[in-house]
Amino acid sequence: MLGIGLALFQAYRNRVPIAFPVGLDWDRTLFDFDIGQVGGRYRAAVEPRNLVDPAIWSGLALHVDGAAGDDGNSGLGVEDGDFANAKRTIHAAFAAGNATGAAYRVLVKAGNYAEAGFTRNGNEEPNQPVAVIG
Repeated sequence: MLGIGLALFQAYRNRVPIAFPVGLDWDRTLFDFDIGQVGGRYRAAVEPRNLVDPAIWSGLALHVDGAAGDDGNSGLGVEDGDFANAKRTIHAAFAAGNATGAAYRVLVKAGNYAEAGFTRNGNEEPNQPVAVIG
């Protein structure tokens, strides 16, 4: 004989909903999720990819390789992860992505990058929806 029981997992039974802080400028209409406290930890039931414009995932993918890339390259690969034509700096990828006028993503190869090189000291910032993935 087989017996089956159903009960709430203890951690979720003790989940306490947390209100968003006053002044937090978050568009809950577009990206709604809840925050809860379980024991001493805070958890958000959210998939990170759902927090960005969905067009990012089908838009242009620009590759950056700080060691072997060249800002004169297109930044485009045959597929995500193909760094053969990578740009050298993240800000060069932002410039190329912004020029498309559409959502895009920047795939950054592991390495050391100058702090100022990310946006060229604020001179080359994204003006389209973008995800930077390392």
